[in-house]
Amino acid sequence: MGLLEKQWFVAKTRANQEKAVKRRLEEMNIEAYLPTRVEIRQRCDRRKKVEVSVIPNTLFICADKNTVLSLPNCIGFPMRYMVDHMTKKLLVVPEKQMKNFMFLMDFSSDSVLIDNNLLFEKGDKIRIIKGDFCGIEGELILVEGKSRVLVRLESIIACTIEIPSSYLEKI
Repeated sequence: MGLLEKQWFVAKTRANQEKAVKRRLEEMNIEAYLPTRVEIRQRCDRRKKVEVSVIPNTLFICADKNTVLSLPNCIGFPMRYMVDHMTKKLLVVPEKQMKNFMFLMDFSSDSVLIDNNLLFEKGDKIRIIKGDFCGIEGELILVEGKSRVLVRLESIIACTIEIPSSYLEKI
């Protein structure tokens, strides 16, 4: 991987700064992805819909390594990057995993279960061959007695979705 090749890096921000950092990156024409969901919060006498980050204090930046390394000094926000504990290098999310994750997050928050603490033994590698999620690859797991497809961004987050077994093939 070259220093000028665009990759997905995982950035950590201060609490509740993800949206501001994303806006600033977009102003600089740098691609950033912030997975969010809408929650209903009780405010004294009323209920309010609030957009919240799925992974607190985290966003994904697609840029070359030189650009990524220069960002904390120029965007005006304290920001650091996650490091792969095995290689001791900046954590990079493979393009295919990132596209799968973005598709699941953008599809429907009602059908996707988010769990930052899913630690399963590796299961069968599968591909969805029918329906809205056709082409998504992941692992077959069992959650609450139901077969689900697990899409994982290693060391960051995992998403699962229930899929009929007839829609799956082993890879």
